[in-house]
Amino acid sequence: MNLPLTSLAVLALAVAANAAGVAQEPAAAAAAAPAVLSARPLKIGYLDLTRVLKDYHRRQDLEAEFRELGTSLTRDDQSRKAEIDKYDSEIEQLAMGTPERLALEDKRKAALKQIEESRRAAQQKIAQRYVTAINQLYDDIRGVVSELGKEGDFDLIIKDQSTEAQTAAVTDPALQISRQVVLYSRPEYDLTSVVTQRVNDRYAEQVKKSEPAKDPKKPADPPAKER
Repeated sequence: MNLPLTSLAVLALAVAANAAGVAQEPAAAAAAAPAVLSARPLKIGYLDLTRVLKDYHRRQDLEAEFRELGTSLTRDDQSRKAEIDKYDSEIEQLAMGTPERLALEDKRKAALKQIEESRRAAQQKIAQRYVTAINQLYDDIRGVVSELGKEGDFDLIIKDQSTEAQTAAVTDPALQISRQVVLYSRPEYDLTSVVTQRVNDRYAEQVKKSEPAKDPKKPADPPAKER
């Protein structure tokens, strides 16, 4: 436990006085005890980050975004492969060493180089977007945790490791137990649900603000017909 600086100073003076053989006055000794006993006990909260990330709507939207990016990259690869296959088909119909064949082979090499560069650039763009997304999730959660720490007067808020996540990643029961961060905790100090609710509320506000404003003059869409 970290004692306040004043309490540490009182303790240091008391130890120095005893070591030097100096007798403390009763009033001084009585003043030292309350300073130590009045130190506020630590208030520690915890949250299961696995659960927070699982239920965070921004993470779910980001996963959908990356799935679409992966699908788009696959479509581009298929289109590029079709282009190379076309060159291969045309080259096979020409005799070896002919000017026409050599010209097509050069075009194929140039197209293949361009395809590789384009794919590399696309992969790099996705990787950069992934890093940005991870940092965004981290900043969102850390910001909310910091606010809750100040609001609730917590000294520490620590990360609990989900038992489900450990089981999925580690099959050795002994290792699972050894990796458990929180072995006992009072339920009222579990901030998981509070953090999840708050990050989702803030994300919903951001999404709402980013949506284009509706034109009040534009007529509303007609109601859908019942099937």
